[in-house]
Amino acid sequence: MTRSALLISTAVGLTLGASQPGFALKAAAGHPHLTGAFLKKVHNAQHLPNAPGKPTRNTGPRHSSGLKLASTYLFASDTTTTLFGGFALTSETSIPCKTACTIEVQGLLQFSAYYSYNQFGVCPLVDGYFTYNSCIFENLPSGSGFTPVPVLASQAVNSGSHLAAVYVYTFAPAYLGPMQMDYHVYK
Repeated sequence: MTRSALLISTAVGLTLGASQPGFALKAAAGHPHLTGAFLKKVHNAQHLPNAPGKPTRNTGPRHSSGLKLASTYLFASDTTTTLFGGFALTSETSIPCKTACTIEVQGLLQFSAYYSYNQFGVCPLVDGYFTYNSCIFENLPSGSGFTPVPVLASQAVNSGSHLAAVYVYTFAPAYLGPMQMDYHVYK
């Protein structure tokens, strides 16, 4: 049999198998894994019983029962302040919580340094206590102009009125440029 005759006979056989379901079932009868039940009902192999790659369904809740944002307090400044070294208060606000809540401090400050050895730390406080992830010290490059510094910290508190503030600590004199602090209250 020549190559072209073989190709034609294969194409004819495939055409007959695809067009006549009974012919395909008869052709598959000799193969145990291609039984009539499998060919009559087409399935994705993953959905067959005892399939090795069968996907599992998430049995957890369909909605989140986590914290929900209750309110936001904003503090913004567009002035430049000279810092002489040590601690300096940058923002302060009173936040009421009728029930227990979590206060998140999120913001962006801009610094500029006099000296190359200067380090700074941004220290959010709630009721006079440092929050989680606060006062992490970084080097402040000198002569590079203002460097934006992001802030993100949180603290869980009980009901009542709370004082949230952000202190900045520098080893040597520096400039504090425009900034914005957002205090998010989650319940």
